[in-house]
Amino acid sequence: FETNPTPGSSETTPTPTTEAPQETTITTNTKLRVRTANVTGKHMDGFKRNGYDKRPYYGTWAERDQALLGDIEKQHPDIIGLQEVDAGTQSSTIHSSLLKHSYETQESNYANNSRPIYWDKNTFDLVKGGTFSLKDTDGRRASYAILYDIATKQEMIILNAHYKSALDAGGRKDRKTAAHTIADMANKLSKGGQIPVFFTGDLNSDIGDSPYDILKASKADNGARLVEAHTQTTNRIHYEYNSANMYYKYTSKGSTKGQPSHMVIDQGWYYKTVKNNDGTVINVRTEKTYNDLPTIVYTNRHGAVRSTDHNPQTFTYNIETAKPFTG
Repeated sequence: FETNPTPGSSETTPTPTTEAPQETTITTNTKLRVRTANVTGKHMDGFKRNGYDKRPYYGTWAERDQALLGDIEKQHPDIIGLQEVDAGTQSSTIHSSLLKHSYETQESNYANNSRPIYWDKNTFDLVKGGTFSLKDTDGRRASYAILYDIATKQEMIILNAHYKSALDAGGRKDRKTAAHTIADMANKLSKGGQIPVFFTGDLNSDIGDSPYDILKASKADNGARLVEAHTQTTNRIHYEYNSANMYYKYTSKGSTKGQPSHMVIDQGWYYKTVKNNDGTVINVRTEKTYNDLPTIVYTNRHGAVRSTDHNPQTFTYNIETAKPFTG
């Protein structure tokens, strides 16, 4: 209370005062581990390419399946984006095994989704999920999942895609079209940059190529920008390894043959800063990237049979949420 004197009197009359509420910011930090892997479709069973690329013998899915699932279990990521999953035995094996390890996906369409998204069901609830066209000439589709973090009570958008691999002019054009489509969907699903977005995929193009430049130049309605995980940290474990297990390099102009490729075609993207209408600011940074060498199942005269087509990538993100609080 303050005391104000009454005119003409030496007495004082107490009058209440109201203090203005103080606005503070509550900041929380959480970690998120996201994994992306091209599993090698079952249609590649027994296939060996001849010629310049010297790609190793693939073996069969029955030989690779447990090694693939063991690799995932070792890392136990919060979110997984897979590519090149064939319908039938391969899809059902992956699905049933991941369900046993506390993962979940959109069950209604998993068998026909070659690029499924899985998440730890103890951490996230599904708000909405589905697929959308990449608008390329192959008719490829990408997957999305809007997840609700049970602990932080925040939503996030997960995207997963597999761009066309052809090295000709049509393939290069399709990859650029796909990149534009991903940027547009990230903006749309995040309500103009108000919800964190994480994008994984086999993009069949390197850091610095045209599809990369398209995503990097894009921005959401509120100015949120996409960044690629490998470029945002020097803490890159086994970055020197060949990401694609290939002997040619996809470029915006064509291919370079005969030399081992050290390109990064398996990538992780995210909105670096997200601002909600209620004043919440979410900053995401890459804490670590891990280039995970696939398990070698066995070797024979053709070479090594590995658990996945490429080296899977696992990204560890730090998510800092600053939320205004008036009290």
